[in-house]
Amino acid sequence: MSAVNGDGGGGGQRSECVEEEEVRVFGGGGGQSVWRRRRSECLEEEVRVCGGGGQSVWRRRRSECLEEEEVRVCGGGGQSVWRRRSECLEEEEVRVFGGGGGQSVWRRRRSECVEEEEVRVCGGGGGGGGGQSVRRRSECVEEEEVRVCGGGGGQSVRRRRRSECVEEEEVRVCGGGGQSVWRKRRSECLEEEEVRVFGGGGGQSVWRRRRRRRGQSVEEEEEVRVCGGGGGQSVWRRRRSSECVEEEEVRVFGGGGAQSVWRRRSSECLEEEEVRV
Repeated sequence: MSAVNGDGGGGGQRSECVEEEEVRVFGGGGGQSVWRRRRSECLEEEVRVCGGGGQSVWRRRRSECLEEEEVRVCGGGGQSVWRRRSECLEEEEVRVFGGGGGQSVWRRRRSECVEEEEVRVCGGGGGGGGGQSVRRRSECVEEEEVRVCGGGGGQSVRRRRRSECVEEEEVRVCGGGGQSVWRKRRSECLEEEEVRVFGGGGGQSVWRRRRRRRGQSVEEEEEVRVCGGGGGQSVWRRRRSSECVEEEEVRVFGGGGAQSVWRRRSSECLEEEEVRV
């Protein structure tokens, strides 16, 4: 059976703002149902199809200041897509549910002062890219955050960036026998980088830290601790460097009678060198 219905039995059309067409089909192989509904300008096109495994498609669009498109497809794993776009506020949001193990993607964008894009992907059977998340903002505040949870032992990566005065990047990697890497960066006003690595052959520890301020020298500090090796050897290296002060300290405990080395150097302002063995 097929029926075409308009509002008030008027042939399926309205005035300039609203043009509506509605089609319903019940029947076919296994109870097929088709419902089409269309409106122009203000609201355009809505389609629902339930048949051949229960497929459902729904589209919704709006023009001029707010253009909205919503698509839902329930069939072949249950896919869902939702998009929104406009001129006043340009926003695009996409959600996809379905595919290989329940994939989810969410994108959101806004124009002019703030452009935001957020992507979430959860799927892939728990390995590889088992939960990716991306978030971005531009111009006034440019921020990018990436989190990846997956890989060999739960890898986590987070990047966060802000424009002009502050640029920050933080990366954490936890996996492969307890290794941890942490980087943090800031630009112009203060630029700092810190790296910590825990893991390796017998509990190695590495710590690097760099600082740079606007109009000043670079302060660089590095600390390395190695606990392990032949008979409980311990190595500790610490370095500090800038234009005025450069310092290096090395301590080695173990081996031939507990060796200890300490070097300190200062240039320009005070030139000093001290070595202890």
